[in-house]
Amino acid sequence: MFRYEEICFVVTTIILFTGGVAQESSDVQSVSIIEDEGAYHGDEIYDIFDSDIIDTELFLNCLSGYEWNEEMEQCEDLNECSLDPHICGEEGICSNIEGSFECTCNEGFVLNEAGICEDIDECSATPDLCGEFGNCTNIEGSFQCICLEGYHVNRTGKCGDIDECFDNSHYCHVYAYCKNLLGSYECTCLPGFNGNGYYCEDIDECMSNETDCNQHCVNDIGSFHCGCLDGFQYQESHERALKCIEINECEDNNGGCDMLCHNIPGNYYCTCGEGFLLHVDQLQCIDFDECLIHNGDCSHFCINRFGGYECGCPKNMSLDDTYLSCKVISSCEDDNGGCEQICNVDENDGIICSCENGFSLKDDGTSCIDVNECLVTNGNCEHNCMNTKGSYRCECRDGYTLKDQFSCQPYCETPCINNGICIEPNTCSCPPGYPGPDCSALCSPSCSNGGKCMRFNTCRCQSGWIGRSCTEARCVNACKNNGRCVRPNQCECPDRYKGRFCEMPDCNPSCANGGTCVAVDKCVCKSGWVGPRCERDTNPVSCTPPCRNGGRCVGRNRCTCTRPYYGARCERVRSAKCIPPCRNGGTCVMEGRRSTCSCPAGTEGRLCERIVCPRVIVRTPYEKSVRRRVRESYLTKCGIFQTRVCTDWRWNQKRVVEVAYKDEYKFKCPDQE
Repeated sequence: MFRYEEICFVVTTIILFTGGVAQESSDVQSVSIIEDEGAYHGDEIYDIFDSDIIDTELFLNCLSGYEWNEEMEQCEDLNECSLDPHICGEEGICSNIEGSFECTCNEGFVLNEAGICEDIDECSATPDLCGEFGNCTNIEGSFQCICLEGYHVNRTGKCGDIDECFDNSHYCHVYAYCKNLLGSYECTCLPGFNGNGYYCEDIDECMSNETDCNQHCVNDIGSFHCGCLDGFQYQESHERALKCIEINECEDNNGGCDMLCHNIPGNYYCTCGEGFLLHVDQLQCIDFDECLIHNGDCSHFCINRFGGYECGCPKNMSLDDTYLSCKVISSCEDDNGGCEQICNVDENDGIICSCENGFSLKDDGTSCIDVNECLVTNGNCEHNCMNTKGSYRCECRDGYTLKDQFSCQPYCETPCINNGICIEPNTCSCPPGYPGPDCSALCSPSCSNGGKCMRFNTCRCQSGWIGRSCTEARCVNACKNNGRCVRPNQCECPDRYKGRFCEMPDCNPSCANGGTCVAVDKCVCKSGWVGPRCERDTNPVSCTPPCRNGGRCVGRNRCTCTRPYYGARCERVRSAKCIPPCRNGGTCVMEGRRSTCSCPAGTEGRLCERIVCPRVIVRTPYEKSVRRRVRESYLTKCGIFQTRVCTDWRWNQKRVVEVAYKDEYKFKCPDQE
């Protein structure tokens, strides 16, 4: 018996004796050949070396996309991309996959039915690709839009109108409007100008006598304005006529007059009130001292005031009803006895004046003066004393606030927390464990990895972190083999170990034939295999029947065949089979154990897909009627003054009969002529 542990596609021919009659069974099925059990064929099992089997023929053939490895004696993936770098065409990228390959085309190319990347004709696929104002031209890997005059390729990729007015590519005059049109633009002169839009000149409205200016007319570029005489300004009336009206200078800052301003047509003047004289500048008013003339008609004293005067009297006298003469005071009811604040009568009916709290009596015995309480013991204020009329108040220095009427206390802009006390401006006295600003907790070094400082140098760490500053990661399972925990439940493994917790040693090369790596470069092999990497079979080298056609026995009933033979005993000859099939007349042939295409003259490539000789086109003509647009030229006047003749273009719809062709081709190489 022999051992072979692969399931392959096997062609079997088994001749059996059944009831004395030989029966032949030939089929292509999935057959499993297992040591000491025989061959399973359908639902029946046969002993390959049973005496009832007259002839047994077995051969193994790798599936498409695989090739036979003689050294390993197994089917391995065939790298089609290495065999032929151009298997996908010049614009394709080949990616090898298990048992096959994939083609990825560059932008602008698509995979055709033959598996080659060819150019996408975007113009044919999308007729309106460039829009109605452009023609689409296909180029290798892309396309190009050729737009009509006055159009360009816009952000949508189609031919759209050029806004000559927006991008300033027009030829309108500087005093003209530019109006964009579909495929063109037009120019119109601004109001106040004449011309064709390409050239505009100013209109002198003052020469037309249609301005309605009632004094002066001044021409401007594109317009005009009315001028007025001094003391007048122009105003737009309801009838849109410009007229000059008088300026009331007194309405603007009183004309600059100190007191009275008088407006007159085209001008104004200033006067002063009673008690004032007009200055030589005709604007300011200066005080007139009435006491200089006859003592102001006062009987005793004349006191000049700004803009007037008043009469005064000696002690114990007051003004009478004329406010010019003085009379003797006899009681407090008569002008408060001449006292400024408080009037009292003594035992002899004399007048005694006194003052309210916060004031003291002056030497004249009638007037009162404010007492500055701050001059005596600073008004009992802790910091600053501010005197006021008849009283005073206490104020605190910067950084302090009033605690009561006289005392001050320090002020902290950010309140002290955690039972801290403000003892100096913006300075807190903090309890133990809270040395930070405003008595906040302080940790040095600071808490890391999302930790929060709770007390002095005490951090509350996020899950997965430990340590004074939350810098030590915690792994639920300890890191093995000298691994180091660097993040929560994440180990940094030493060389030659891997896994989440460094629990997996590394064997290089890896253990073969189902062996298990139990330590660095140490394998535990399955039964029947030995060696540092379980690479050697313990079964004796013996093949019964022997290998045929030059095959070499390499194990128990295992043969290594020479090309092109294959099969359990090297009894079969391999036939050529190319997948995908050869193209352009190529022939599939065998090269060793691999199928390849033999290409005819004029073609090359793994599948003979590239054409290297000229292609001879054979055309079969026929007529068809189509309607198509024709772009034709015509002459038109152009230029600023319409004095030039230019060539313009337009579309003309016409029905034509054209000759169409059905194309066929063949390859024609020079050596074939």
